[in-house]
Amino acid sequence: MADPGEFTLRAFSNGRIDLTQAEAVLNVVHSRTESALDAALNLLKGSLSGRLVSLRNGLTAALGGIEAGLDFPEEDLEPLERGRLEKELKKISQELDDLLEDAERGIRQQEGINVVLVGSPNAGKSSLMNRFLDYERVLVTHISGTTRDVVQETLNINGVPVRLADTAGITDSVCVIEQASVQRSLTMLDQADLVLFVLDGSRPLSDSDRAIVEKIKTRKIIVCLNKSDLAGKIEPGKIRKLMPVALVIKVSALSGNGMNELKTGISELFFKGRIRKDELPQVINLRHKQLLEECQSAVKRALGILRDFGYEECVAFELRQALDALSDVLGEDLGEEVLGSIFSRFCIGK
Repeated sequence: MADPGEFTLRAFSNGRIDLTQAEAVLNVVHSRTESALDAALNLLKGSLSGRLVSLRNGLTAALGGIEAGLDFPEEDLEPLERGRLEKELKKISQELDDLLEDAERGIRQQEGINVVLVGSPNAGKSSLMNRFLDYERVLVTHISGTTRDVVQETLNINGVPVRLADTAGITDSVCVIEQASVQRSLTMLDQADLVLFVLDGSRPLSDSDRAIVEKIKTRKIIVCLNKSDLAGKIEPGKIRKLMPVALVIKVSALSGNGMNELKTGISELFFKGRIRKDELPQVINLRHKQLLEECQSAVKRALGILRDFGYEECVAFELRQALDALSDVLGEDLGEEVLGSIFSRFCIGK
C-alpha cells in the first residue's frame, strides 16, 4: 500500500519539486474556492520558489564576501564595500517584507475566516444565516430563543471561504439550558475573526443589546441592522457612537435587501474586495510565514550589527541563521520527523 503523500514525497526527494511545491499539492486538494485554488496552483508552478532562491543567492553572496574578509583579515572591508553590503541586505529585507505583507491574506484565503452571528434573541440571526445559505438551514419561529446550539456552515463569499456560525441569543437567564447555550455562543465569539452583530432595527436598543456591545466592541465588527423592510427605530449614527470602528449595514433577512453590500463588506475587511488573479498571495502556509519571519528577524539583526558595531563575525552568524530559515522553507536538509509530519496530512494516491 502507498503511504500518504508517497508520490509527492518521491518527487520532492528526487529533486523534481521543492517543499513549497509539494505542500501546494495539498493546498490544491483542499482548496474550497476558485481563488484559493488559483493561489495553490501558482505556488505549485514555483512562484514562491523562484523568489526564495533569489533571496538565498543574495544572502549567500553577502555571506561569502564577509567570510572572505574573515579568512583574510589583512584585507579589511573598505567603507564602500560595507555600504554595498548594507544596501544589499536592505534590499533583501524589503523583499521579505513584501512576501510577508500578504501572508495573512494568503493564509485566510486558504483556510477561511470564522464569522459568528451574535445578538439578542429574535434579532433575526437564524433568518440571516438562512439568507446567506439560500435555504432554510436553521429553524426559524416567532418564539424567542429558538436556536439553542451553534449551527455552522461553510460558504463562498466573493472568493473567500467563510465558516459562518449562528449562535443562541446572548442574554441573562435562569434556565440551565439557555445558560449553556449562551456559554457556547460566547466560546464561538472568542474564536471569531469577524463578528456580525445582528440588531432588530424595528425596535429600540435594549439593555441586552447594550450588554453585547460591551462584550464585542474591541473586535472586528459589522453591525447588521436587520428588518430594514420595517419602520426603523435605531439610527445608524447612534450605533457608530457606541462602536466607532464598526461597519453598519442595513439588511433585511426577509427580502434579501442589503445582502450584497454585507457580503462585500466582509470581503473588503479581509481582502480589500474580490481577489484577482494578478494579486495572488505568494505565502499561503503558516509554516512558510513563520520561517520567513525568522529569516527577516535575522537579516534585520545583521543590519543592526553592521550599522552599529561592524562586527563581521556576528553579521555572518545572523546571515547563516537567515539562510537556514530559507532552506527550511524550501525543504533542504529537513529531518525525517519534520517531513513525516508534513506528508502525513496527504491522502493516499497523491
